[in-house]
Amino acid sequence: MRWVTRENVHLDRVASPWLIRRFIDPEAEFLFIDPERPWPDDAIPFALPGAELGMHDENGSTFDKLMAHYRIDDPVVADIAGVVRAGIRHLFGEDQAGASAETVGLGVALLALSEGVMVVAPGDHRNVAASTVVYDALYAYFWGRRHDPRVGPASFWERMAALRESCPSFPCGLERK
Repeated sequence: MRWVTRENVHLDRVASPWLIRRFIDPEAEFLFIDPERPWPDDAIPFALPGAELGMHDENGSTFDKLMAHYRIDDPVVADIAGVVRAGIRHLFGEDQAGASAETVGLGVALLALSEGVMVVAPGDHRNVAASTVVYDALYAYFWGRRHDPRVGPASFWERMAALRESCPSFPCGLERK
């Protein structure tokens, strides 16, 4: 299926193609357009003004809207959604009430990585491709936290060995649809 969004993807509009490819449509083709121009009738619009799967707003991020619309109830994806929301809130200087310190910190880091990838991988298709490893790694991180929540330097290497053993293929715990 073809999907269409605004050009110059960043954070939420990079996370959303990752979510689409990993959980909704593995063969997704993405089009990036000027938001002032009409979108193709044969493409599913997301993060476009007036689209059912609209832009981030008071009702949540585009990532949240995709999760709800396609009934994605993976708790690890929900963890990532929180990080995406925290990154958006940080960008706009909004209140982070209700988000944990870890989620806020990861949101700020994800925002920084998103901005950096825009610089080192210019162009929307290159940006999405380069960002995939970031979101796969974030998925693996949260999967690992749920699988073995130990923290601290005393258990780090043991924990990493156990996670690698229980995760024979990358990304850990991620079932491709």
